[in-house]
Amino acid sequence: MKSGANERPAAAGRARTRSEVDAAQGQAALRSLFDTLEPADGADAVDLRFGPERPAGADGRWIQTVPGRGWFACFRICGPERAAFDGGWRPGDFEPRDG
Repeated sequence: MKSGANERPAAAGRARTRSEVDAAQGQAALRSLFDTLEPADGADAVDLRFGPERPAGADGRWIQTVPGRGWFACFRICGPERAAFDGGWRPGDFEPRDG
């Protein structure tokens, strides 16, 4: 998932209970006010990773999920710019990745 607006919290929730994912990582959300979620050099977006194991190079951009448990992503934009309202900007679709 790629993001690109002002404050952009992303979280993973347990589908069954609608509460935060309870995984060994102990972190169910990434928040740009507290976490470093800046695009890599030359990029115009930030890749966020969700999965049971941390992918290489995903430090600070990964939320652990639990195999066999359903989950959902919650994405919120705080202080959005006009493009968030007029459809000029939208979060990217989830894309499967290896590793």
